[in-house]
Amino acid sequence: MADPVEVVEGWTGRLDFQLQMCSTSVNLGATDIVSAWLYDRTLTVVTTSTGTITEVTASCGHVAFSVCTSCQFKATLSPYSLRFHIKDTNSKVVFFPNAEAILVKVRSV
Repeated sequence: MADPVEVVEGWTGRLDFQLQMCSTSVNLGATDIVSAWLYDRTLTVVTTSTGTITEVTASCGHVAFSVCTSCQFKATLSPYSLRFHIKDTNSKVVFFPNAEAILVKVRSV
C-alpha cells in the first residue's frame, strides 16, 4: 500500500507523486493520457479529470495532482482515495497504484 498523504482542510496546493511499476519509474509517453481518479470516504466520485494532473517529468513518472477549487478537500469526507489512470494510444488502461489506493487524510483547520 502507498503511504498516506495528509493535508489540512481547504488544501489546494500541488501533491507530487512518482508512478512506479515493480519499483521502476514509469516512462509516460507523449500520447499517454493521465487522469486522477479521486473518491471521498463514501466512494463518491470527486474527480476523474485530466485537468487536475501536471506531468512534471514524464520520463520518470513524476506527476502532480491539484484538487479542483470547486471540490476542495473536506475533513468530513476524509479519507479520500486516489489513483492515477493512464490510457495509451491503443486504449490500454493501467492504474497507479495497482494495489491499494493512495489515502489522502484531511485534518480540520
